[in-house]
Amino acid sequence: MNCGKFMVKHLKRGLNINAKFLPHHAKYSTFHQPLTILSEDELVMKQTVAKLAQEQIAPFVREMETNHKFKDSVVKMLFENGLLGIEIDTEYGGSGCNFMTTIVSIEEIAKVDPAVAVWVDIQNTLINAVIMKLGTKEQKEHYLPRLATDMAASFALSETGSGSDAFALKTTAKKDDTDYILNGSKMWISNSDLAGLFLVMANANPSAGYKGITCFLVDSNSPGLTIGKPEKKLGICASGTCMVNFDNVRVPESAILGELGQGYKIAAGFLNEGRIGIGAQMVGLAQGCFDATIPYTLDRQQFGKPIYSFQAMQHQISQIATQIECARLLVYNAARLVEAGAPFVKQAAMAKYYAAEVAQETTIKCIDWMGGVGFTKDFIQEKFYRDCKIGSIYEGTYNMQLNTISKYIQQEYKH
Repeated sequence: MNCGKFMVKHLKRGLNINAKFLPHHAKYSTFHQPLTILSEDELVMKQTVAKLAQEQIAPFVREMETNHKFKDSVVKMLFENGLLGIEIDTEYGGSGCNFMTTIVSIEEIAKVDPAVAVWVDIQNTLINAVIMKLGTKEQKEHYLPRLATDMAASFALSETGSGSDAFALKTTAKKDDTDYILNGSKMWISNSDLAGLFLVMANANPSAGYKGITCFLVDSNSPGLTIGKPEKKLGICASGTCMVNFDNVRVPESAILGELGQGYKIAAGFLNEGRIGIGAQMVGLAQGCFDATIPYTLDRQQFGKPIYSFQAMQHQISQIATQIECARLLVYNAARLVEAGAPFVKQAAMAKYYAAEVAQETTIKCIDWMGGVGFTKDFIQEKFYRDCKIGSIYEGTYNMQLNTISKYIQQEYKH
């Protein structure tokens, strides 16, 4: 007997549950793995990435932050180990892994340097994902092998007047015979200092409002495309964030990714997966800061004993450890929902919102536990503290996530 189906069948009869309110994707099973149990492939990747991050990223974290750019050896390592093409099929030179592998990789890198982690996140969850799912055969063959092996890319959506109100963008794409001419400026574009490719959101039919927004594949060497100087930021300083200008940039009709006028769906849809990646970045950041701090509390002596031995410290540490684990479970659950093809938008918003909150609380507490030395640049806690603030801003602010969560709650209760 299939116990799951039996229970559901009789629950529906006894409680008069309308079938339409049951998840359409539901799969009933008598066995479920805990969220934190990874497959063999996922576990191997997690351990490999953790080792690479400690050996080949950690020694250069401060140098990269000071220079406001990634070290060439780090860039090379990421490409050589397939970390910028994690889900790209092997036929295109990618690693051919699943979404959860992307998430745990982002988490492990963020434990060492969140700035590097955000590149891995954006390239995998936004750039590669969109091209893999919506690209033509020619687009996939042209771009995916390079994205997996030697080319960075950026997602160009935000503008001066369109942040949370993303569909208010002013960049236009005017039809000219079989080409489109792009004009406008994009702001806060991550990895734009390295990018060889931009996924550009531009309105090809302003009279249609947001339904004119279209996604274009634009090479960075296109005439008329210029990249500004990297912004001087509070945190994730090694990650280049620049303005990108389009001055009569001509692209062929074949540069449209997806369908004409469907760019708003790409922006809204794929950013949801990206938010799970940001959640993973924040979880990794929190765990990295926590891992760097607890040994100090075990060694630091006050009043003749380690500060960890005081009950007040133990309670604070236990609370933070619990919050980090809760955030991780939210992120992992959202990732598994993506893999199952199940609805995940509410869970992605929850994961990003809560993980960013936990990262802030964790880094604040870690600096408190470190005392005066935590306020100096001699220790890494202050960098984690600065890096975490972006988590409540990019790929959807706190309030935008709460709006999304609220909308879904209302739908669930409003039959």
